[in-house]
Amino acid sequence: MLQGPTGTGKTMAMEVMSIYLELEKIAFKMNDKVYRMNFSVVNVNDIVNGFLQHAFEGIQTYINRYVICLDDIGTEIREVKYFGNSLDVISHIISERYAKEKLIFATTNYPKEMLGYIYSDRIVSRIYEMFNFITVKGDDFRKQ
Repeated sequence: MLQGPTGTGKTMAMEVMSIYLELEKIAFKMNDKVYRMNFSVVNVNDIVNGFLQHAFEGIQTYINRYVICLDDIGTEIREVKYFGNSLDVISHIISERYAKEKLIFATTNYPKEMLGYIYSDRIVSRIYEMFNFITVKGDDFRKQ
């Protein structure tokens, strides 16, 4: 998980990494199967909107892909409803991917100590196991 202040290039770094991994045909092995390391960088609010429009069908791709990057974790709408179904969409995706042992990258503006204020203890525990935390430092390049 790349974490750091707004505008320090976290999303761009993940997009560049995604392109590099695809060009170089980088793969990983899990359970004796080889998977391509291709992934998309998807903003968490786009994922939440997918749930609002199509319920669970709208987020299956984000649960089932072997690799994904969740961009801006912690900024999403927490609890959404779809025809009476209430869900913290990103927590659900993290939990499902954890259970299925799917690879996940992420970016956030929040330090890891703040995640406990955003997500439940159960999800934070999974986040700590699933991610290595890399802090990106610098000033907001958009303001320069």
